[in-house]
Amino acid sequence: MVAQNPLLERLASGGAIGSYWLELGSIAIAEVIAEARPDAIIFDTQHGLWDKQGLFNGFAAIRRKSQPVVRIADDSPTAIGEAYDLGATGVIVPLVETPAQARSIVAAAKYPPLGRRSAGGVRPMLDFERYASQANRSLLLAVMIETSAGLKNAAAIAAQPGIDLVFIGTSDLALSLGVFRQIGPKHERAVQSILAACRKAKTACGLYTSDMKAALERVSQGFQWVVVGNDRDSLQAGAKADMARFARARGEAKSRP
Repeated sequence: MVAQNPLLERLASGGAIGSYWLELGSIAIAEVIAEARPDAIIFDTQHGLWDKQGLFNGFAAIRRKSQPVVRIADDSPTAIGEAYDLGATGVIVPLVETPAQARSIVAAAKYPPLGRRSAGGVRPMLDFERYASQANRSLLLAVMIETSAGLKNAAAIAAQPGIDLVFIGTSDLALSLGVFRQIGPKHERAVQSILAACRKAKTACGLYTSDMKAALERVSQGFQWVVVGNDRDSLQAGAKADMARFARARGEAKSRP
């Protein structure tokens, strides 16, 4: 099941990951988005509508088209193990603020002797001997820095063995820094300092980007994981554009003699 993880291979080679973010909990949308072949599809269980059965079925819907990654709700061993047990090839843990917390997260993500992850889950148990022999080195583990406390400890968090990626939660970081209504130089300095800490630690760094323009700009700066789109914004933008075109056409029709 695990074998090679193309996400880890891409990051190790210095390449960039273009991911798509899903929060609406729709398996059908996941299947449609997978046809675009994003490097990874992120299923958001912290703020999104995904439940356990939905994740299990959603992963099946994108199989061999994209890699399933879960942004889990918290840093608990249960949340971490459950996402991997469902078949995720990567987990993103939110609100990481200290190196001790990062170490605990790594322990929860790894099987003994490297950690304390419990054996189980439907997909791993299809061939557990093979899965367990590969999981510790083949499953991606990312932690999110998105608070002023996490920013302060970014260097130590990024240097923690077992962390494959530091992912910046840009909105929560802005809230924590008190600049959400007017994101500017203070926020950008924080983002760039986290990137610098990751470079020093030789750990990949990514961040949430709201659209393709922002994603491409961040890749040019050296970020290795970006978000090229999300289901909610894509659907809403498409619907608004369609209705705006219809309204203009309807208005033109009414104005004709």
